[in-house]
Amino acid sequence: MFITAMKKINYYDDELNDDFATTKVEKGTLKGYKYNHGIVWRIAAFIIYYIIALPLTRLYNVLIHGEVVKNAKVMRGHRKNGCFIYANHVMTAADAFTPSGVTFPKKAYIIVGAAAVSIPIVKEFVAILGGVPISTDFSGMKAFNEKIKSLAERKKCVYIYPEKHIWPYYTDIRPFESVSFSYPAIYDKPCFAVTRVFKKRLFLKRPRVVTYVDGPFFPNNDLPLAKRKKDLRDRVYSAMKGRSILSDCKYIEYIKRDENAEEELKNIA
Repeated sequence: MFITAMKKINYYDDELNDDFATTKVEKGTLKGYKYNHGIVWRIAAFIIYYIIALPLTRLYNVLIHGEVVKNAKVMRGHRKNGCFIYANHVMTAADAFTPSGVTFPKKAYIIVGAAAVSIPIVKEFVAILGGVPISTDFSGMKAFNEKIKSLAERKKCVYIYPEKHIWPYYTDIRPFESVSFSYPAIYDKPCFAVTRVFKKRLFLKRPRVVTYVDGPFFPNNDLPLAKRKKDLRDRVYSAMKGRSILSDCKYIEYIKRDENAEEELKNIA
């Protein structure tokens, strides 16, 4: 049962393409991005990540959002061999910080949009935190796909937000396509579903976050590629939907913009 102490209502038209990100950064384009770095950069990135970034990001999520990661034990034995992790995209900074807590002690490599590396200095920190931006042009996709292939072959953990756009504090799972499931289907890696749910806090209006991990989901190699990736997508989506019902409050309400929107608003008020 939902507790509807509403603070804000977002109206949407398209579940696949509407974006409610609170940070407005120009999307821009991504051309000639350098996915690989030299040994000095990698050593510096390792030190910054484990000594500075990891403790601070975990502290932020725990203190600000009260985050608890549950059922991470299902990843035992799979982190070391590499995997692909799919999560609902419902927070801004916290969504950049949670992957490290899910894959610890291994670093998480997060597929991000071009906007994440559009600012010169910031893009270096994004890369240090494991951000792997998707190219915005056809020629750049070759380098991006080579990077994902390299991560899979090196047994890394790759984190993906298949919903693509941020809907802060959304308590359901939006429909998403199967295209990003090509990677585990091709490289024969297990998948995991990560679902954030929101729980009412006793003295604070902002809900606390509980992050659930489910899996592993292995590719069915008896299926052709198209059906193999859809099968993975469907199993991950089903796991996320199953967890999403555990939210017990709505910090932000989402209403589809149509002729019934006004009536729905009256019923909620």
